[in-house]
Amino acid sequence: MVYAYNGLVFNYEVVMNKCVYNIFEIVIHFQINYFYFFKPDSIITNWLTWLSVSCEIGNEFLNFEGATPNASYVADLLKCTLKKGYGRILQESFRIFLPENPLNIFVDFLNDCVNLYFDPSLATTKLSEFESELKQRKNSAVIMDIDYEMMYMSNKTWIETTACGLLATTIEYNFTSQYNQLKFLKFLHHIDISKYFSIQVPDFQKFYNVLNYLCKSKCDIKLDLSVIFNDEIVKKELLSCVHELVFKKFYDCAFKIATIQGIDTDFIVVNEWEDKFVNDKHEKEFWQLCDHAFKEAGVSGNATVNFFERCSEKTTDKSEKYKILNLARKWAVFYNLNNVYEVERKMWIAYFDVDTRIIHCDFIRNKMLYAEMKQTLQSLENDCANDLSTLSDETVALLNKTIEKLLNAGDLWQSLRLSKIFKYETNDLEIINLCCNLAEGLLMPYQLNTEQRLLLNKNGNFRTLSHRRRRTLMSSRGFSSFSSASHSPSASTVIHLSDTVETPFQDTLIALETLVERVKNGVEIVQNILMTYRISVNIDKPYQEVFKCTNPMVMLKEALKDDCSNKLEVVHDFSMLFGWSKMQITDLLCEELITSISEHIKLKLDAMMLWNINLDTDFHLILQLLMENCSMLGLKLYSYASALHKSQNQLNSDFRISEINLVIELLIRSHDCFTADCNMEGISTILRKCQNIISLLLTLKSWKLIVRLLTGVARYTEMNYVFHLLRENDQFEFLLRKGSRKDNGLKVALLKYLKKYCPEERELYRMVALHFTLFSEIAQLWEEEARSIVRNLIAISKLEMQNNGLNVDTEPYVLLTNTDGTKICLNKSMVNYTHATEYHLQGEKLAKAMSSAKQAELLALQTSMLKGLASNSTAVCILNVSDAQIFSLISTELSFSQSLILVEACNYKADWATVLFEQFVINNHWNYLDGFLSSFPLTDTLINDISRKFLNLKAISDTTTRNMKEIINKCASVRTKYRIASELGFSDLVEDLLAGNQLAFLKDTVWKKGYKS
Repeated sequence: MVYAYNGLVFNYEVVMNKCVYNIFEIVIHFQINYFYFFKPDSIITNWLTWLSVSCEIGNEFLNFEGATPNASYVADLLKCTLKKGYGRILQESFRIFLPENPLNIFVDFLNDCVNLYFDPSLATTKLSEFESELKQRKNSAVIMDIDYEMMYMSNKTWIETTACGLLATTIEYNFTSQYNQLKFLKFLHHIDISKYFSIQVPDFQKFYNVLNYLCKSKCDIKLDLSVIFNDEIVKKELLSCVHELVFKKFYDCAFKIATIQGIDTDFIVVNEWEDKFVNDKHEKEFWQLCDHAFKEAGVSGNATVNFFERCSEKTTDKSEKYKILNLARKWAVFYNLNNVYEVERKMWIAYFDVDTRIIHCDFIRNKMLYAEMKQTLQSLENDCANDLSTLSDETVALLNKTIEKLLNAGDLWQSLRLSKIFKYETNDLEIINLCCNLAEGLLMPYQLNTEQRLLLNKNGNFRTLSHRRRRTLMSSRGFSSFSSASHSPSASTVIHLSDTVETPFQDTLIALETLVERVKNGVEIVQNILMTYRISVNIDKPYQEVFKCTNPMVMLKEALKDDCSNKLEVVHDFSMLFGWSKMQITDLLCEELITSISEHIKLKLDAMMLWNINLDTDFHLILQLLMENCSMLGLKLYSYASALHKSQNQLNSDFRISEINLVIELLIRSHDCFTADCNMEGISTILRKCQNIISLLLTLKSWKLIVRLLTGVARYTEMNYVFHLLRENDQFEFLLRKGSRKDNGLKVALLKYLKKYCPEERELYRMVALHFTLFSEIAQLWEEEARSIVRNLIAISKLEMQNNGLNVDTEPYVLLTNTDGTKICLNKSMVNYTHATEYHLQGEKLAKAMSSAKQAELLALQTSMLKGLASNSTAVCILNVSDAQIFSLISTELSFSQSLILVEACNYKADWATVLFEQFVINNHWNYLDGFLSSFPLTDTLINDISRKFLNLKAISDTTTRNMKEIINKCASVRTKYRIASELGFSDLVEDLLAGNQLAFLKDTVWKKGYKS
């Protein structure tokens, strides 16, 4: 039987088949028929009645006629049908009674999902249709509690709200497993169901994750998903879930869910680690892991510190207690908690109780100005009421050692905090405080009180400030870890700086340098203070600006560009203060060198300077910035030069001399770097590159640059091919350019080269020697030439003797022939020795000058011996004679003056006793004796030697006796004269001596008249 009402067709049999035939259901069935036929405007009542009977919820929902105006009642009834699992019946009821209601489509979508039919395309189609139907409904934000006209059925807000309620109920009750629930939630997120609603829809991905975590943890905790559309209730539900998870010790799951929901996770992490501390503290690095876990979890400072404090009170291990409190201190400092100083004091006391040889402190460094530290530490005056009176002597000693340890570690901030916390100060801290006050301008040198002045003067044999001299970094002694003061008793009261520094900066610098030498612990701290202050003075910037500098490289480059004072010292201080790596210093030096050399080439300056340092003479001072790492700079400069040279070659056009000049200068500096490190591989690389460059320069005929590369590298032995090139191209004079005179290496190399390869080119040799003021070398040239002439003359004379039938080997002397050629050779040799004497005198070689002069005198003597002789007659050669020949000559042939010239020229040690005996006693040459006495005294020893020779004489004549008596009479000593006369039997001499009353005391004992010896 089919009925129609307001265009809607109802199948009565279908409706009745849905009912179960019991008495209650019969009544309901009667009511439905009654209302359909007799009250057709009560379709909603009929619908609800039919639905409650079909879903067996009639006992829960009665009096539908009175309840239908209540929108909440109807929504609850619909959710109840889904809760009972009658989703299909609910959808059928909509199809029968309210087919045009959007909920009909939405319930159909829900049924598909319950049946695990997750088809995104179909779902999107149905939800889009649902959305389209919703848009046709009126939107009223206010829904009346009692709506007799039942307008809520067409109200968009009610429909959407009811749909969301049905969705939540479906999630919670209509799936047989959590796995299906998860699939449904993931599907809802995938199709983005929220875009089909105009009201707020929960994040289904979040609830998917929550449910997934609970499922994986196997915690057996049920989450009510039916309330997910109620924010307040769902928050409470999730919070309750998290607490239950913590109670059951599912900390990881609780943490994840709390993080998703935005619940504070501190209590979760704290509970987890408290549980581990009590029950499962077996890891070696337990507290480090705990600290890391708290940081990863983002636990608040207060919660963390409180946790650590509780644990420190529970542990009995002193070492562990210190570790825990040290962690607590770090957290308290990081979060600037109110109890930071109390925690820190507890930590230090715990530290003093442990074995300090095992515990190693690793404190946080703090980059603050001293003034900022003082201001921060002022709060400690009230926070730290305790002082040293509460500590034992042993603890105080440990406190002192700890402060020293912190100072040596460079941690001034912690040292000051510790000093303030326990109201204890060491001598080193006082010195460092004074340094900070002076450096930051909080105190001027003239404002020092008595105690502060004592810090400058006590503990050591130090001179007063007025007798101190600063050593600049230009000193040949090189760099130290910092520039310290050197002491000199003769130092004046004026402070000598490489650049002037005005007072009071000068006084402050001196005071800081003095304090650096006073401090025993915290040397690095005061050195950094000194370097920071010195930088600020040299670059004319406030100390605070340098201290707070975040980009020191930029600051340094600006200072160098502005022509600051003591540039090398500034660079050194920057590199040491900011701990630059060798690579950073290398990059800076490379950049500065290239800029400086390029500017030098462009402006054609006389000297190549960098930071007021001559690169040609003092480059080693700059290289001290890279102690034992100069090869890094050398390689960098070489790479730049090679790249520049390669780019020039690739152009295949006219070469720019300025660029080639830059390549040459960079190679020279690179070679200096490799040489400083004794890097033979690097030196070899430079030498090979030099060959290529010189080949290029040779084609360009750029002799000046060739010589510059040669003298700059100064590897003359390896690069002697350059000497060949210059000589072959008649450009040797380029080596003798202005300024090369000071190059001792070039001088030696040129002399060696000329001696080895150009021994005959005496003019070239002489030109080089004159350029380098090599007076001794020039003199040696003249001497060698003179000796060569003499050797040739003697050789010719020997040939002439042989031609004349004389045997050279048997003749006692070489005979010189009196010819013009002989005289010319002798004169030329004499002139050469005269020149040699002059050059030796210019070179201040007096002994060599005397030797050359004596040789010239000997040649003059030889010439005089030929004078007056007939042509082609011969004379004895006194040149290049042996010792035996000299003795023979001075004993028989030559006068005393001639003998003296020969002896002195040949540096011969003459036996004058034998010579006088032969010349005077035997040969009766009175002129020889007179000549000898004019030059030498007749000593007792000499007379004794002559007298012995006389005693050994076999044939004594009256002449020899007279001559011997004459020699005895020349003796100045009466005693010697008497003794020798007595020995020789010269009684007349003895009698004369006794008669002279000089030896009267011997008259009665030694000699009687008529006595015969």
